[in-house]
Amino acid sequence: MTLADKVYEGIQSDILMGRYGMNEFLVEAEIAKKYGVSKGTAGEALHRLCLEGQLVSYPRKGYLLALVTEKEFAKLMRLRIVLEKLAADILIKEKTQEERQQLAEELSPGEIPTNMQFHMKLCEATGDKFLASAIYCTLSALARSERYVTASRGQKGIQYHGEILEAIVEGDYERAASYIEKDARGQKE
Repeated sequence: MTLADKVYEGIQSDILMGRYGMNEFLVEAEIAKKYGVSKGTAGEALHRLCLEGQLVSYPRKGYLLALVTEKEFAKLMRLRIVLEKLAADILIKEKTQEERQQLAEELSPGEIPTNMQFHMKLCEATGDKFLASAIYCTLSALARSERYVTASRGQKGIQYHGEILEAIVEGDYERAASYIEKDARGQKE
């Protein structure tokens, strides 16, 4: 892994965790300083994120998040819910109750610091690398929505993680699916 790859992953993680505001410019020199690399290396990572559609370059200013529209946000939320329900189904059908219980312990709120990390790890636990990749791409795009960027400031967004895990451990797909949907939509009971 090159230095540019490490910077790329760091910036991508910061985007996913909602650490950049909608109108917050990412400046090459600041990124270089943050990661202890040259401006060229920082620029390489930023340029790669632009090519992937995650950032937009503004010459002599820096880079901004390439925000998704409300219409795209709705489609991404629908995809996220489908992917997470698929993960719950796979975990219930293909993992033993002991394996599901161990997963619940690993994903307990004290162990997983953010909402996005919880959902990524839930999908990764299926062992399906394509599902894990799909949820990562979906969550990354959601993290660039105005709604997410605004909401992530000052809140973790953890709603129903315990209930989702409990339903998966008990092998109750319908309840897990219901809580996945409520969690994604931010619904209160």
